[in-house]
Amino acid sequence: MKIFILYMLVSITIHTHSNYHKENIAIRPFHLLLQQQTDSDLQDFQIMQEKYYLKRTPEENAETLFLVYMAADNNLHYFAWNNIKQMATIGSNKNIKIVIQLNEPGAHKKTQRYLIEKNKAILLNQDQVAAGKKFNTGDPQTLIDFCVHAINRFPAKQIILVLWDHGTGYLDPLKAKTSNIHELFELNPTDMMLELNRSHEFMERIDPQGDCRGICFDETYRSYLSNQKLDYALKTICKQINRKFDIIGTDACMMQMVEFGALLQPYTNLMVGSEEVELGAGWNYKHVLRPFEERSLSPRELAQHIVQCYQQTYARITHDYTFSAANLNMLQPLVDNINKVGTILIKCLKQQVNRSAEDTIAQCRSKQMCTCFDEPSYIDLGHFYQNLKEHLNQIKLKDETSLLNELSTEIDKGLQLINQIIFANVTGKNIKKALGLSIYLPEKRIHPSYLQTPFSQCNNWSKLVNEFIHRDVDLLA
Repeated sequence: MKIFILYMLVSITIHTHSNYHKENIAIRPFHLLLQQQTDSDLQDFQIMQEKYYLKRTPEENAETLFLVYMAADNNLHYFAWNNIKQMATIGSNKNIKIVIQLNEPGAHKKTQRYLIEKNKAILLNQDQVAAGKKFNTGDPQTLIDFCVHAINRFPAKQIILVLWDHGTGYLDPLKAKTSNIHELFELNPTDMMLELNRSHEFMERIDPQGDCRGICFDETYRSYLSNQKLDYALKTICKQINRKFDIIGTDACMMQMVEFGALLQPYTNLMVGSEEVELGAGWNYKHVLRPFEERSLSPRELAQHIVQCYQQTYARITHDYTFSAANLNMLQPLVDNINKVGTILIKCLKQQVNRSAEDTIAQCRSKQMCTCFDEPSYIDLGHFYQNLKEHLNQIKLKDETSLLNELSTEIDKGLQLINQIIFANVTGKNIKKALGLSIYLPEKRIHPSYLQTPFSQCNNWSKLVNEFIHRDVDLLA
């Protein structure tokens, strides 16, 4: 879930490509956290119907197709048009075609599909809008229709898909729900930076029952894309277009997880996103798309560039940010490694002396020692592995076995794999030890949806989570 700040009358200096200028973080309720263009950037922006524009402007294929699925039928709609106008400052050209689908709140707001040109948004589905069509962004068919139509209409060598909305990691909600959250960030008066207030747990703040997990929330239809829906949509799209995506990015909170990567792996080569919450302004699309004014970028170059743009946007605002790029073609060996580590740790729990194994696991994943995120059941996998490696000597077993040597070997392999998979990673100094991929390891209870996820059903990590949670008392939710 992206986060935005209310009523913060604070001014900061932001560096842009062209100059330095003062910008308000928030000067009225729901104002955009970071206004990333000056008014002059947008003064010529206009919306046009396709029939009046494309007839006089010959179409040409571009190297890259950049798709943005904007699920803004919720409290993020304040940010949607700002991001669209950022895209329009660059616009489609011979190197890139930019196509978006936008849902906004209210039954009267119809689903809109646009080709983004320089300072223009060209409406591509006028007939659907005229017919009063409002589609559900939480319906997989809506995502399928958008992607297949755009890919067939604008053929390209490289296809990028960005899922734009609230995100809450890999777990699925029991009901669709979003929330205004302004308590999570506070201003540090010593350096005028925004900091996460980690005394508030993210999921507990928005939903004390722990049932709000998912991506692409639609409040009109009270729906969202669950793991199963997203898997179905991506599988159908890739089958119809007979190829993978080159990049799937999440302009949403906390989606850069091993489990989510495993879901995406059959359908994309690269994944970009944040392990931590995102501020409401999300990506700066003007910066992301700027290189395409001059040339095409390879998928790897673009993924690295998106990571650097995220740092450029937020390093002057907060110390609590992460963003990384992952090569999912190399993910399966890490998934296998996690399965082995989970299996060995379960054996250690069964053979431990004086709770030494469970205490070591608890210590190594604790907030005090490990990089945890605003949802504390999500921890950085690499940092957890490093902690385990350092504290293996604390684990005492009943029988002398080779378990600890085997565990040490697998941890080393896992760290090497993370380093190979994550080819770009940036962090703020408050979470500087994050290595680019998080994983689910709660302290108190297991969310009901986790044991139903594809990752959980074929990986012993979920069995480790279950053993760890039930070490003292039955806390299964």
